Amino acid sequence: MAAGLAAVLIVASRADPVRVIDTHLSSTPNPAVDAFDAGWQAYLDWESELPFQEGCTPFVRAVDDGVEYRGTVVFLHGFSACPQQYYELADLLAAAGYRSLVPLLPGHGRPWPAIDRDDSGALPGPLSWRRAYEAFADRINRIMADAEGERVIAGLSGGGAAALYLNDRARGLYDRNLVMAPFLSIAGGRTVNGATVIAGAIPALNQLSATPFGSADSCIAKRREGKASYCKWQIRHVAGMRALGTDVRRRLAAQPLAVRMQIIGVSNDDSVSNVRIAELIAAQTGTRSTSACFYPAGVPHSMFSRFDHPGEDMYWLAEFHAAALAFLIAGDAFPTAAGDGGQCRLDARPADAA
Repeated sequence: MAAGLAAVLIVASRADPVRVIDTHLSSTPNPAVDAFDAGWQAYLDWESELPFQEGCTPFVRAVDDGVEYRGTVVFLHGFSACPQQYYELADLLAAAGYRSLVPLLPGHGRPWPAIDRDDSGALPGPLSWRRAYEAFADRINRIMADAEGERVIAGLSGGGAAALYLNDRARGLYDRNLVMAPFLSIAGGRTVNGATVIAGAIPALNQLSATPFGSADSCIAKRREGKASYCKWQIRHVAGMRALGTDVRRRLAAQPLAVRMQIIGVSNDDSVSNVRIAELIAAQTGTRSTSACFYPAGVPHSMFSRFDHPGEDMYWLAEFHAAALAFLIAGDAFPTAAGDGGQCRLDARPADAA
């Protein structure tokens, strides 16, 4: 972790867990503050049975000194990734009066035994995802229920599906939900998804190593530059993440969320199915509280994380940050008209098959 980032993050590790108290809520004893703090500490105790990769430690980013507290945003990172994806957004929100809560998705973030190897066996599979994500969702929702002010949730990829899952299990808890390229199904259509489901159910196949979201060599090269993540996992882990996404989209097709929601995707996403994202958008349209757009081809799946794209020209990032903050803070839709300077477009449609 870079020294500058370390200075502004309130973190906890297995060796020295930190009791997190946000003094920006109140300068006097406050039951809500104590309950939030106790809930977060209980989560850390539960999560910290095993060590973390650097960059994968769950953290709370407090509101900047002298800034009035307005609310709390819980950020959920992508499949195989880690909380470091949100360092930059958390800093921006802290200056605007919002505390960020960034937990670790189930089974993620464990140290790799060597630079080109991973110990990703704890990731949930098709038989264990429900138990893992129900426990995770209920813990995080209980913590957020004790957060004063506005409550906002956001997630990318697997974290996007998880954000919808948490929201569905606690309807009415969140004021806004930013859903970024959610992992509702795998890019590539029925053949890829069907093969993943079948292989994920066969013991002789489901433990085969897989790197479906880009080259392992590319991931390892980024790891050398500071990216925290798994670079290799097994087919059953992808099948487990897909099972969560399938459950979420079926639930929301039957009963859409009434929360203020912004859904964003990227054209020609090679990781997740844009067809399924388009179906989610269609299901949510009837609520009249959902906005949606797609970034153009060339913008990557993890569109806001510098750690995922070291050395790349992320020309869209300043606009993304401005749009994301406007939504997270005020519920403003991402700008989509060219005259508004928005890179996100209404007419960028999916290219994969369902």
